[in-house]
Amino acid sequence: MSIVGLNNRGFTLIEVVVTIIIAAIMGGIVLSFVRSANLYSVNSMNALRGNFQVVQVMERINAEYRRQIETHNFDFDSFLENVEKNSTQQVQVDATNISIVSNKESDDNSNRIMKVKVISKDTGASVVNLFTS
Repeated sequence: MSIVGLNNRGFTLIEVVVTIIIAAIMGGIVLSFVRSANLYSVNSMNALRGNFQVVQVMERINAEYRRQIETHNFDFDSFLENVEKNSTQQVQVDATNISIVSNKESDDNSNRIMKVKVISKDTGASVVNLFTS
Protein backbone atom coordinates (compact mmCIF):
# COMPACT_ATOMS: atom_id res chain seq x y z
CA MET A 1 0.00 0.00 0.00
CA SER A 2 1.32 3.36 -0.92
CA ILE A 3 0.63 6.69 0.81
CA VAL A 4 1.29 8.74 -2.30
CA GLY A 5 -2.34 9.42 -2.91
CA LEU A 6 -3.04 11.02 0.51
CA ASN A 7 -3.49 14.78 0.70
CA ASN A 8 -1.05 16.23 3.36
CA ARG A 9 -2.18 19.84 3.75
CA GLY A 10 -2.07 20.60 7.46
CA PHE A 11 -0.39 20.15 10.79
CA THR A 12 -0.98 17.24 13.07
CA LEU A 13 -2.52 17.82 16.48
CA ILE A 14 0.80 17.08 18.20
CA GLU A 15 2.60 19.74 16.13
CA VAL A 16 -0.02 22.36 17.03
CA VAL A 17 0.07 21.52 20.77
CA VAL A 18 3.90 21.59 20.89
CA THR A 19 3.93 24.96 19.09
CA ILE A 20 1.40 26.45 21.54
CA ILE A 21 3.40 25.19 24.54
CA ILE A 22 6.67 26.64 23.18
CA ALA A 23 4.95 29.99 22.44
CA ALA A 24 3.49 30.10 25.96
CA ILE A 25 6.88 29.42 27.57
CA MET A 26 8.58 32.09 25.46
CA GLY A 27 5.76 34.55 26.17
CA GLY A 28 6.13 33.95 29.90
CA ILE A 29 9.88 34.62 29.73
CA VAL A 30 9.39 37.85 27.77
CA LEU A 31 6.61 38.98 30.11
CA SER A 32 8.78 38.44 33.19
CA PHE A 33 11.54 40.60 31.68
CA VAL A 34 9.09 43.37 30.82
CA ARG A 35 7.59 43.36 34.32
CA SER A 36 10.97 43.46 36.07
CA ALA A 37 12.22 46.26 33.81
CA ASN A 38 9.08 48.27 34.56
CA LEU A 39 9.46 47.66 38.30
CA TYR A 40 13.10 48.75 38.29
CA SER A 41 12.30 51.91 36.35
CA VAL A 42 9.71 52.89 39.00
CA ASN A 43 12.21 52.20 41.79
CA SER A 44 14.82 54.32 40.00
CA MET A 45 12.40 57.23 39.69
CA ASN A 46 11.46 57.00 43.37
CA ALA A 47 15.13 56.95 44.37
CA LEU A 48 15.84 59.93 42.15
CA ARG A 49 12.88 61.81 43.63
CA GLY A 50 14.08 61.03 47.17
CA ASN A 51 17.62 62.18 46.37
CA PHE A 52 16.27 65.39 44.84
CA GLN A 53 14.21 66.16 47.94
CA VAL A 54 17.24 65.61 50.20
CA VAL A 55 19.44 67.90 48.11
CA GLN A 56 16.69 70.51 47.91
CA VAL A 57 16.31 70.67 51.71
CA MET A 58 20.09 70.86 52.21
CA GLU A 59 20.30 73.68 49.65
CA ARG A 60 17.64 75.62 51.59
CA ILE A 61 19.65 75.19 54.79
CA ASN A 62 22.87 76.25 53.02
CA ALA A 63 21.16 79.33 51.56
CA GLU A 64 19.92 80.38 55.00
CA TYR A 65 23.40 79.89 56.47
CA ARG A 66 25.03 81.95 53.71
CA ARG A 67 22.41 84.69 54.08
CA GLN A 68 23.01 84.96 57.83
CA ILE A 69 26.81 84.95 57.40
CA GLU A 70 26.74 87.60 54.68
CA THR A 71 24.52 89.94 56.70
CA HIS A 72 26.70 89.42 59.82
CA ASN A 73 23.56 88.40 61.64
CA PHE A 74 24.50 84.83 62.52
CA ASP A 75 23.14 83.35 65.73
CA PHE A 76 24.16 79.73 66.13
CA ASP A 77 21.30 78.73 68.46
CA SER A 78 18.53 80.22 66.31
CA PHE A 79 20.11 78.67 63.21
CA LEU A 80 20.04 75.27 64.95
CA GLU A 81 16.33 75.70 65.73
CA ASN A 82 15.53 76.74 62.16
CA VAL A 83 17.43 73.79 60.72
CA GLU A 84 15.35 71.31 62.66
CA LYS A 85 12.15 72.89 61.29
CA ASN A 86 13.08 71.73 57.78
CA SER A 87 11.88 68.17 58.45
CA THR A 88 8.97 67.16 56.25
CA GLN A 89 6.89 64.06 55.70
CA GLN A 90 9.46 62.70 53.24
CA VAL A 91 12.68 64.15 54.69
CA GLN A 92 14.14 63.99 58.19
CA VAL A 93 16.67 66.59 59.35
CA ASP A 94 19.02 65.75 62.23
CA ALA A 95 21.16 68.55 63.64
CA THR A 96 23.89 67.80 66.16
CA ASN A 97 25.85 70.44 68.02
CA ILE A 98 29.55 69.52 68.23
CA SER A 99 31.82 71.26 70.71
CA ILE A 100 35.56 71.50 70.22
CA VAL A 101 37.66 71.77 73.36
CA SER A 102 40.80 73.81 72.91
CA ASN A 103 43.65 74.66 75.25
CA LYS A 104 43.08 78.38 75.08
CA GLU A 105 40.52 79.92 77.38
CA SER A 106 37.81 81.83 75.59
CA ASP A 107 34.20 82.58 76.27
CA ASP A 108 33.17 83.13 72.68
CA ASN A 109 31.37 80.53 70.60
CA SER A 110 33.88 80.53 67.78
CA ASN A 111 34.64 76.82 68.18
CA ARG A 112 31.10 75.54 67.63
CA ILE A 113 30.29 73.15 64.83
CA MET A 114 26.91 71.82 63.80
CA LYS A 115 26.53 68.58 61.87
CA VAL A 116 23.37 68.54 59.77
CA LYS A 117 22.20 65.30 58.21
CA VAL A 118 19.23 65.27 55.83
CA ILE A 119 17.74 61.79 55.25
CA SER A 120 15.06 60.67 52.81
CA LYS A 121 12.49 58.59 54.68
CA ASP A 122 11.54 56.76 51.48
CA THR A 123 14.91 55.81 50.00
CA GLY A 124 17.36 56.28 52.87
CA ALA A 125 19.50 58.67 50.80
CA SER A 126 21.32 61.19 52.95
CA VAL A 127 23.47 64.31 52.75
CA VAL A 128 25.72 65.55 55.57
CA ASN A 129 27.04 69.08 55.97
CA LEU A 130 29.06 70.83 58.68
CA PHE A 131 28.41 74.43 59.72
CA THR A 132 30.67 76.54 61.90
CA SER A 133 29.96 79.64 63.91
